[in-house]
Amino acid sequence: MAKDFVVIGLGTFGFEVAVNLYDQGHNVMAIDKNPITIHNIQDRVTVAINADISDTAVIDELQLFDFKKIILGLSSNLETLILTIAYLKNRGAEYIIAKGNSELQKQVLLKVGANEVIIPEKEVANKLTDRITHPNVIDRFVLDHDVLLINVKVPKKLANRTLEELDLRQKYNITVLIRKHEGKSVIINNSKYVLNEGDEIFVAGDAKNIEKIFNE
Repeated sequence: MAKDFVVIGLGTFGFEVAVNLYDQGHNVMAIDKNPITIHNIQDRVTVAINADISDTAVIDELQLFDFKKIILGLSSNLETLILTIAYLKNRGAEYIIAKGNSELQKQVLLKVGANEVIIPEKEVANKLTDRITHPNVIDRFVLDHDVLLINVKVPKKLANRTLEELDLRQKYNITVLIRKHEGKSVIINNSKYVLNEGDEIFVAGDAKNIEKIFNE
């Protein structure tokens, strides 16, 4: 198999990541020490292997360090997670993403070699509070520490007016870039474009300004 992704530890997080990556066309090796879990996922990934990677001989035998990205969902066993990251890095692993349970654990895992640490519960909580607080904000993507690309819905107060009339760029340093409608995205390059209530658009600029202007 092409060595795209290996997902180790198939709890809720690891299982969903492995299946989603496979569904999106990637080659995925899924590994867990629970044979029932492996049975449940074997038809939903490229390869499913029942193994305990706390044994470094298993890592060597499967050549896990050769995968483009290694995703570790082993946050319930910190000692195994730390030793696995350290060993994989020592064997030349290119990119390791680990699941963490806290900010302290995140800092530890980054120090021992993880390239990225995800705290799923924190991210879900942040998204939930953000969705409740800013109902028109669909999603956000960080471009820089001061600039975000945010997917928003057009509120009633901005509807039926052109971008020229709203003058968002000059007044608030907000640029409307893309309109998404029925699954298709169109680049907005005309100031005469009229915003309609409920339009799904992508805007770039300061997050606080965007949240303020696009909230009801």
